[in-house]
Amino acid sequence: MSSNSTRLFVAVAVIFIALSIIGATYVLSQVPPPNPTAAPARTAGGMADIESHVEQADLAQGEKAFSQFGCTACHGTPNGVGPYVVGLGVRAGSRRPGYNAVAYLYESIVNPDTYIVPDYSPRLMPQNFKQTIPEDQLYDLIAWLLKQ
Repeated sequence: MSSNSTRLFVAVAVIFIALSIIGATYVLSQVPPPNPTAAPARTAGGMADIESHVEQADLAQGEKAFSQFGCTACHGTPNGVGPYVVGLGVRAGSRRPGYNAVAYLYESIVNPDTYIVPDYSPRLMPQNFKQTIPEDQLYDLIAWLLKQ
C-alpha cells in the first residue's frame, strides 16, 4: 500500500469514526432522562396487587431474604454503604412524594437507581434483584422491611 493510499484510508477511517460519534450523540440526545417524580413502579397486576401480596407475606421469610440476598452488608449498620435498615419502614413512607412505603421499597429493590437517597452513591445496589429475588421472597422482604 502506498503512502497516499495509507493516508486516504486513515482519512476515511477518521471521517467514519467522527460521523459515528455524531450519530450516536444525536441518538442518545433523543432518549429522555429518568423522571425522578414519575409514578411508582408497576407490575402487570399493578401496585394494588403488590400491596396485597405484601400484606399476606411471611415476615420470618423476609428476614431470611434480607440475609440471603446480602442486604445486611450495606444496610445492616448505621452509616453503612446504604441506608440503615432500622427505621426504614417509617422513612420509606415519606421518602418520595406520591409513593407509599410499599411502592418506594418495591422500586428501590427492583429499580434501585430510579431514586438515590441523598448522601448515597448510585450504582452501588445490585441492579438485577428483579431477576434474582423470587417474587414471593421479594414480597416477604418488603413486608419485613416495613416493620423495621
